[in-house]
Amino acid sequence: MPATDFDFLLGPWLIDNVRRRGEVESFLGEGSGITKHMGGLVNTDVTTFRPPPPGSSFTGMSLRLLDPATDEWSIYWINDSTVQLSDPVRGRFDGNAGEFRSPPTSDDPQLWRFLWTGTDTATPHWEQDYSEDGGATWTVDWTMDFRRP
Repeated sequence: MPATDFDFLLGPWLIDNVRRRGEVESFLGEGSGITKHMGGLVNTDVTTFRPPPPGSSFTGMSLRLLDPATDEWSIYWINDSTVQLSDPVRGRFDGNAGEFRSPPTSDDPQLWRFLWTGTDTATPHWEQDYSEDGGATWTVDWTMDFRRP
């Protein structure tokens, strides 16, 4: 049942982040776990990130909306440094893996993709990738490995 797709994120998490933007940075995050709304059709979570200096700590929030007609999730992101809601990535789970992509637009050739794997394990993995060639190739931009505190 798709309304339970993100239940693996219930409860608190420690998150090992690796961000690959120029210089590779590894840092810890702490996640609240999801809060479900409207019978699971909506869920949110909040994460605090602590990048190494000279970076500053920041907090981000995911908002996930399930369309019950298509069983497709739309995932939005906002953080306290840009305070701007992202365009959504959309997709679904197939077993213990999920793939979510941004739709192509004429004014921005860059595509974004979120991948969830290992959602049936104690250590789920998330990664964010981007493509500049319409999805023919992908570059990993950020990974998050989750573990319980």
